[in-house]
Amino acid sequence: MKAACSSLLLFFAWVALAAADFGFGFGYAFLQPLGDYRIVGVMRVGDEVEAVVERTKDGARTWVREQSTFDGYVVERIVPQGAASTLEVSRAGLRYQIGLRAPKGGPKVQFDTEMARLNGDTDALGNLTRQGRAKILHQVSCFANIAQKLMAREPAKTEFSMNDVRTLYQAYKLYGEIPEEREMADPFSEKPLEWQIADFIEEFHSVAGESYAGIVITAGTTQLSVTTARGEVVTFAMQEMNGENLFESIFSCGN
Repeated sequence: MKAACSSLLLFFAWVALAAADFGFGFGYAFLQPLGDYRIVGVMRVGDEVEAVVERTKDGARTWVREQSTFDGYVVERIVPQGAASTLEVSRAGLRYQIGLRAPKGGPKVQFDTEMARLNGDTDALGNLTRQGRAKILHQVSCFANIAQKLMAREPAKTEFSMNDVRTLYQAYKLYGEIPEEREMADPFSEKPLEWQIADFIEEFHSVAGESYAGIVITAGTTQLSVTTARGEVVTFAMQEMNGENLFESIFSCGN
């Protein structure tokens, strides 16, 4: 009997410790959703993670980091996971979770749209700024540049899509053709095409919720277009000169 009681006491002690570790102890609610707020942006600043929290009733926004406070809540933990990012806060012995509100278009579109505004890529109305448009044109021009080089390398393949470039990147990584450190000994020499593809894919991101899944380039392509989450169309034009495609872009890609 004494052994059984001792076992029960040890069990309850373990439960209490586990509850404290995982945030659902006897003084905490288990991460109840807090619908009065939402996250509209998460970013790293040095070694720390910061988030922007919006109060839904009036749109007021606050920059927070772990152990900072807002509206009486203490920020316990920031979990940066893109569109699935969460904020764990506590107040009066209870623990809550703040996430991304999912309006029409889903949380991924909402996250991209809010981050675009915070980064200065869109204005307060959600329209592309000059900076945001330049970033999109840069990415499309890089894709076109790489696709042209791939077609020159593989004449039998008459078109390349963004998915083709991603697949090649994964293959190059798998077979060790892309080193982690890719700094050239000669800064004036051109990087191998495999390295250019890696630089492009690893830095690539949606600027304002636009999708690049449908863009395809062929030998006869004259322009490429992508559409932002708000419906703005950004078109990248190419012109033929001396048998070569010259890209109307002030950026260089992969070199």
